[in-house]
Amino acid sequence: MTFLVRLAIFVVALALALPATASSLHSLVHTSSGRDVLRRGIEDVYARELRGELAIGEVLEWDGDLVRARDVTIRAPNGTAVIEAHEARLGLDVAALFAGQLHFEDVKARDAVVRVLPGEEERTSLEEAFASRGAPRPHDALAIDTGTIRVDDATLVVAIDGPEVRLEDLSGFVRVVRPKDQGARVRLDRIEGRYLGPGSRLLGEPRFDAEGRVRVRPDGTEVSVDARIGLDPPMPVSVNVRGGRVRVAVDDEGHGGLGAALRIAGVFVGSLEVETE
Repeated sequence: MTFLVRLAIFVVALALALPATASSLHSLVHTSSGRDVLRRGIEDVYARELRGELAIGEVLEWDGDLVRARDVTIRAPNGTAVIEAHEARLGLDVAALFAGQLHFEDVKARDAVVRVLPGEEERTSLEEAFASRGAPRPHDALAIDTGTIRVDDATLVVAIDGPEVRLEDLSGFVRVVRPKDQGARVRLDRIEGRYLGPGSRLLGEPRFDAEGRVRVRPDGTEVSVDARIGLDPPMPVSVNVRGGRVRVAVDDEGHGGLGAALRIAGVFVGSLEVETE
């Protein structure tokens, strides 16, 4: 039985366990004790089904399919925090869970940090945090659609096979879709933020805006991102990742020194290919 089906059964059973009166149901969803039962139940189901650890500081609101929580942390098996959110709000379609589909609506995350770091058994610790306990079962495959997630004041930290890259003050919209038995697709729309990584001090820690797509396949992850770095004049950058290689195309008109620096970096990093115009 999948994690999501167990979660759906837990939520429904929790409501049915009370006397069938409006007042008892109200006491479940509108009191701190009822919300704490929900918090502990979700954490327990996660721990039984997935290799990582989920900790919820407090469920602030539980009203029908709406859940709002704060201090949410997901850790990899080695204890590394891969996702931290000061506050998260989402509408959860409980009925869809029984059909093997995870479907969210009206998702908002504020002051979140996502870390993509090397894993011990998988490519990244983020993948390990969501890996199933035991061997995967094809009939348990889940269809996932997060709906459009509004992100504010977020931070993304990436440190895989190279120097750490931080994207801070992130805002925008993200959607993750994974049909049954297929790889995940991620869509990034109207993403804005600040780049903090190699060369960022030279550039004055510039702001950027971007849109992109990510496809996760059995033979590797493909990334395609188009961005504009907020320099004077603005500098368009395209990043494509496929087959473990990174291709960066830069229109460095007015920023010849930066283009030269990127080309030099491509000489020393075998997986990096740089094109300038």
